[in-house]
Amino acid sequence: MFRRRATVVCVIIGFAASANADQAACKIYAPVLEPLGPAMRDVATGLEGQDTSKISENFDGEQRAALEKMEALRKQLLPLLKAYADQIEDTAYVMKKCARD
Repeated sequence: MFRRRATVVCVIIGFAASANADQAACKIYAPVLEPLGPAMRDVATGLEGQDTSKISENFDGEQRAALEKMEALRKQLLPLLKAYADQIEDTAYVMKKCARD
């Protein structure tokens, strides 16, 4: 489901890039973007609870290295994912406002 929404957003972004940002384009963007912000926030919330640093202590070698790398990347990703969710929600709001004007 999420992959389909992301694909729709990419297609619409390509369409809007070639068109003027007008009310018709905003009417297309708004309903597509609106559910993506909360969905992205759900992903971030899920990742917050997936701290693997304690789990990696039970492993050594390749498995431990893989878990440690995954944890380091998760820590880097979380603030970016939250900021992205915020921006999607802000953009959805602007598009809804434009669609009404």
